[in-house]
Amino acid sequence: MNYQVLIYPVFLVLVFYFLLIRPQKKRESQINQMRNNLKVGDKIITIGGLYGKVVKIKDDKLTIELEGSGDKTLITVAKWGISSIDQSGKLESNKKEENKKDSTRKTTRAKKAEVEAASEEVQDNGGQDVKENSNETEAAVDNDIIDDSEEKQ
Repeated sequence: MNYQVLIYPVFLVLVFYFLLIRPQKKRESQINQMRNNLKVGDKIITIGGLYGKVVKIKDDKLTIELEGSGDKTLITVAKWGISSIDQSGKLESNKKEENKKDSTRKTTRAKKAEVEAASEEVQDNGGQDVKENSNETEAAVDNDIIDDSEEKQ
């Protein structure tokens, strides 16, 4: 019997399944999960390209407030008409938080460098009064670091 005739079609079906059908089903399940997890206040993009914020959710319908409209235009759309959640606002807030953390790290590093420079002077001079002064400076810098982190939170 000629098994090669059966092997090629089975091989093609497997290739189509793993390269086309399976990824499409995975994408559909992710989109359905995103649509089911929508909540009031989420910024969304519709399939038609409208940007808005979810104001009300009722069964399979959403009421959204359109972005950029001065008079708070409300429209009702079906859940299946939601393309994605707009991540641009979240990305901007994440960037701001990251910049705050970086500036805190830079301030902390600069203050530690000052303390290290002061301690090197103490080692060079070898004087007892200078060492006490350095310890006071280190304590003051530590307090400043704590105060800076409390203010930024």
